[in-house]
Amino acid sequence: MMESRTAPTASPAATADAPTPTKGPTLQPGETVLVTGARAPVALELCRSFADAGHRVIAADSCRFPLSRFSRSVAAFVHLPSPVHEPEGFRTALSRAIKRSGARHLVPTCEEIFHIARIADLLPCHTWSPSLETLVRLHHKQRGLEWIADHLAVPATRPFSGDPSAFEQENKVFKRAYTRFGTEVVVGSPNPVQRQKILSEPEAWLVQDRVEGTEICVTSVWQHGRLRGYATYRPSVRFGPGAGIVFQPVENPPLQQQVTAFGESIGMHGLLSFDVFVKADGSPVVIECNPRATSGLHLLGRELHRCFTADANAPGTESLVTGAREARAVKTALYTAKPTSMFHPQLRRLDDVIFERADPLPFFCQGLSLLEWSARSLKHRCSFLRATTIDIEWNQDV
Repeated sequence: MMESRTAPTASPAATADAPTPTKGPTLQPGETVLVTGARAPVALELCRSFADAGHRVIAADSCRFPLSRFSRSVAAFVHLPSPVHEPEGFRTALSRAIKRSGARHLVPTCEEIFHIARIADLLPCHTWSPSLETLVRLHHKQRGLEWIADHLAVPATRPFSGDPSAFEQENKVFKRAYTRFGTEVVVGSPNPVQRQKILSEPEAWLVQDRVEGTEICVTSVWQHGRLRGYATYRPSVRFGPGAGIVFQPVENPPLQQQVTAFGESIGMHGLLSFDVFVKADGSPVVIECNPRATSGLHLLGRELHRCFTADANAPGTESLVTGAREARAVKTALYTAKPTSMFHPQLRRLDDVIFERADPLPFFCQGLSLLEWSARSLKHRCSFLRATTIDIEWNQDV
């Protein structure tokens, strides 16, 4: 169902009888763009950037109350069926939303990207995503690292053999082949409960050599093998075991060169992110790859839209959109995870990625999202963090 509101003026094509949009390689001035995964703060960042640049923005999600639904930058919100629980309904609703809105570009932000990539050839618009095969290979915590090993340093990662003696090694990390937020990662020797969980499904787990160093993260945006946006940051505060909520910009030129070489080698298109440890000698080691949006997009801010448009420069001399110099934060999550931070002057002064004086409703309505996810947590008997992705997760091979 599409719900409209007062927003940037709709083009004549944006009607229920709109013709099928024409696919195009880059976003042109004034075109309509559909952003899925509207629950994510980075989706809100994208919506605001596209709208500020004069594009008409449609937001979509299988949550009923995602952040971007309440933004003045969004012309209409579309509630989609869950791609996990209702894949055919998801495909039908998404295709209908594209045709009715006249959207020429689809930018997925969360794990719905896998479900969208599976049906991309059936959708009447340009999708900012590589093939499903590429996505799943990068998403797998072992195969993804094997693929990038020619360009970036990676730790040895192999399937768990099922031998309990491996649990006695403190220099190992146990993780599921498909996971997110670091929620199913065990560093060092597992406790009895963790051992039982791993042994109950050994084929789903990997063993990785532990890397010591300072953790940083990379977010990059690609146009058919051309790097258009890049940000590197340190998640200095986390919500739970893995989700960063304070994003401190950092620089690591060798890492950027290596990421660029890999993305160019595979002709990457869309969003590509990495979790990295920088060792004491300054060398970066990639421990995971995430072929979707991550929080580094907040550091690209209002310039984000440029990553999706044609560059006026000649190929090979494109102007790269790079990260901001100041840290940003999801301040509601920060104050929840670390209440004393509201008394810390430096943390209190951080720019909030959700609150914006000219677009305040996402901030004041985020409680509705929290209530929805809390209800899902109870319904599915899972953690709150798991509830935020349970309807869109991809946990399988192609």
